[in-house]
Amino acid sequence: MPIFSGEWSGIPNVFITLILGIVLVTIASVIAYQMNVRFALKETSSKNQIPKDTVFKFTMVGLVVALYMMVTFTSAKNCSLIIAGKEYFIIAGSLMYPVLAYGLDIIDEFLGKKYAKISVHVQLLSRILVTIYLLWIIYLPAPTGETENFIMFRDLMGILPRVTVASVIANYISSLLDISIFSRIREATYDKNQKRARKLWMRSSVSSFVSLSFNVAMFSFIAFVGSRPIIQIFQTIIFSMLVRFIMSLLEIPFLYLLRWLGMKGVFVNSYEETV
Repeated sequence: MPIFSGEWSGIPNVFITLILGIVLVTIASVIAYQMNVRFALKETSSKNQIPKDTVFKFTMVGLVVALYMMVTFTSAKNCSLIIAGKEYFIIAGSLMYPVLAYGLDIIDEFLGKKYAKISVHVQLLSRILVTIYLLWIIYLPAPTGETENFIMFRDLMGILPRVTVASVIANYISSLLDISIFSRIREATYDKNQKRARKLWMRSSVSSFVSLSFNVAMFSFIAFVGSRPIIQIFQTIIFSMLVRFIMSLLEIPFLYLLRWLGMKGVFVNSYEETV
């Protein structure tokens, strides 16, 4: 039974899902950096020292890849969001994509474009490998008399080729688009006197909204054209774009929080200050 119900239940469901995702990613990022600091202190006296921030960089890449794998599995759940008494169809994975974009923005802002691209490439490789392995696991024979468990697991983890291909293509291209827009705005707003880029809010909101809107449009057309009514597809795209616009605004204060924590030594400084 859903926690929130009623004619406007879709609004708290969307906001709580997005805020919860942002908060968890922010906490995980800070913990990852603190782990890196402790590891670096232990390695100070070692002859084979690992370069500074290496643990943090690859932990963050791993975190974003884990978020992407979560998108993979949550895409199997269809959600109903009711606003003003009208029901809107959206897949749970669509609510996860903005959180994934937030993680990517953290890497781009604090570690640079290089590691953001590494994250996207690793996401693609991981998705392909997991899909192949999961297909094999799904069709391993079930014990005698437990066909119901086999069918339930197959239906839960079942991979629709068209949806999977649409998801992989849309995420890969839109993520690279996000990185490109974010980096270009950072370069355009770089202040040589302060030795840092200005207008973090601009590069965060613009890159997230444009790339995520591109993502949902490409995914919806590849995955659903011909299998769902065109009107429903457009409703899904418009509603998902609204969710992504809200997310592009919600992540801004958290990015500034991480920048402030960086100045206090609790988190890594912005990328320009570390080079």
